[in-house]
Amino acid sequence: MKNKRFSKFLNYLFLTVFLILVLTFSSLAETAPNGIIGFLTDWGETDYFVGACKGVMLTVEPDLKLVDISHSNSF
Repeated sequence: MKNKRFSKFLNYLFLTVFLILVLTFSSLAETAPNGIIGFLTDWGETDYFVGACKGVMLTVEPDLKLVDISHSNSF
């Protein structure tokens, strides 16, 4: 159980850093970003990871429009 939570935490951390980098460098692109992010994970909906990641994204860029595609961990 602890290994699964730690693995989820590492996934959350990696995705958060990745999204911060994407948001930072998207302003350097030649075209204007539209501010819409489709959010797709396999974290499930029982933990806080999805909400925490969305909170980080909205802290970095408050005008984002987040679209939840799926957070299902069943394949």
